[in-house]
Amino acid sequence: LDSQTAQDFINRQEVGVTADLMVNLFGVTAIANYVQRSQTLEFSSPITNSAQSFQAQIGYRIPVVDIQPSYRFAFYDPFSEFASAPDQPDGLEQRNFDALTYHTLGLSYVSSAYPIIVMLNYTLAMEQAESTIDNDRLDLLLQLTF
Repeated sequence: LDSQTAQDFINRQEVGVTADLMVNLFGVTAIANYVQRSQTLEFSSPITNSAQSFQAQIGYRIPVVDIQPSYRFAFYDPFSEFASAPDQPDGLEQRNFDALTYHTLGLSYVSSAYPIIVMLNYTLAMEQAESTIDNDRLDLLLQLTF
């Protein structure tokens, strides 16, 4: 396939699905979502890739002190499924080790008197054993509403 005619042979198809749920009862907030994306690229032969992610979060706002402890679980796999034509290298050995899992503990101050939220989050980032790096993090966030 030469570069001058490659543009005539490329066909790309993408399909995405997402679902979200939020429940807020008696000071407890629960949030969940799921996302899946599939992509097919056709050159001289097709290459198909699917990615998926999901997360769930729960928190409870203590009304007397305006503090909200929370926990979030998140998962992302950019190559949950991958297939290429037999004559093309698919790099499967790299794609099997790229899923990410996050556990986040949060503590928020949600002011009832002022339009401000202060959040302190610690995230434990977990990669698959073959691609582990030290990337846990502590975040301090300030949100103003106006």
